[in-house]
Amino acid sequence: MSSLQAVFWDVDGTLADTEMDGHRPAFNAAFQDLKLPFTWDEPLYAELLAIPGGLRRVQHYAMSLGLELSAEQNDQIRDRKRVHYRQRALAGAIRLRPGPAGRLEAKYYKSKKNTSPIALVLQPHPQYGGTMNNKVVVDTFNAFMDNDFSVCRVNFRGVGKSDGEFDNGQ
Repeated sequence: MSSLQAVFWDVDGTLADTEMDGHRPAFNAAFQDLKLPFTWDEPLYAELLAIPGGLRRVQHYAMSLGLELSAEQNDQIRDRKRVHYRQRALAGAIRLRPGPAGRLEAKYYKSKKNTSPIALVLQPHPQYGGTMNNKVVVDTFNAFMDNDFSVCRVNFRGVGKSDGEFDNGQ
């Protein structure tokens, strides 16, 4: 039996507006690169989001216009879209969503290895003095870091520099 290497949560669109600020304009740029007659404005893209998967959306949209894309065209769209999405992300064009209670204080270490596992270390209960600087949290963070994990520790609401107030997770 193999051991768990990492846990991945798909939060696409939860922490940042990746759909409207990232995927949609990246698809539009890919369409333009490939001289395809598609332009997705926000209302149309919002409708297309009911279809899971970017390439499925492209295929559905093309078929709605009476066009059939080849496997090679789909690959080209995917590849060009990835380039444009990455450029947008690196340029800071994908905005973080403002949380209802503001920002969270965190410390993040990114491993130099692209295939490193990821760990999230949470603090003890904040109502009993728990912070991300608790000795156990720091030692655990450092142990993951020393073992070449990418690792993050955060302060909950109302703790340290995190905005808001502790609300029992409400």
